[in-house]
Amino acid sequence: MSVVRFVKKNPCYQQVGDTCGYWCTRIAAEILMGRKFKGEELKKFTQYKAMCSREGVTLMNSAIRFAKFFPDMGVNIDALDTDRATVKEIQAALDIPGTVCLLNMQNMDFKGDEFIENSKDHYGHNVCCVGYDDEYFYIQDSNKYKNSCKKRLKKSLVDKGAKAFEGADLEKMLKLNKTIFHITEVMCVYLGEPREQKRAAPRRSSRRRRFDFTITSSC
Repeated sequence: MSVVRFVKKNPCYQQVGDTCGYWCTRIAAEILMGRKFKGEELKKFTQYKAMCSREGVTLMNSAIRFAKFFPDMGVNIDALDTDRATVKEIQAALDIPGTVCLLNMQNMDFKGDEFIENSKDHYGHNVCCVGYDDEYFYIQDSNKYKNSCKKRLKKSLVDKGAKAFEGADLEKMLKLNKTIFHITEVMCVYLGEPREQKRAAPRRSSRRRRFDFTITSSC
């Protein structure tokens, strides 16, 4: 079991609109720093979050823009290079001391404090994953349930989605993209010096890709 506990009470917020990709980066940073944003950080977050309506909420975009707005915070974000994330890949990232992960989930919905599959409405959501046990990943969400942001995600649901895409041709993949729960992006968040990345592995292998924030795309 590996559940991250940096502070006694993890930050809990209620997002407004489709801003989850921006809230989850803040939640991850606050958990790692052991404190909430304050002063000028709050002003910058308001500006950062406002970009969502214009630029969308993919985790890659959120991570790049987070670094633009908070260059001196000491928060690093690496991208896990994977087509559809597996339980093993996410666990390996969380097992690195001082790491939380951002997850981009597709075809999901809420049922109480748990994430489930929704094959009809094509909902997507970005969250901060703080740990796991034998059955669940544990999430600090930006949507409250009974005044709590703690959520659970079954590991079996994650691997079911990843396995469904194995060997799928283009036609099947397009269908699965709209019907099966899966995780399309994983970002590893941590403090301190950037970690040395592994050399490029074979195409189907999982590896982490670090953003070079000194060379960023324009909005």
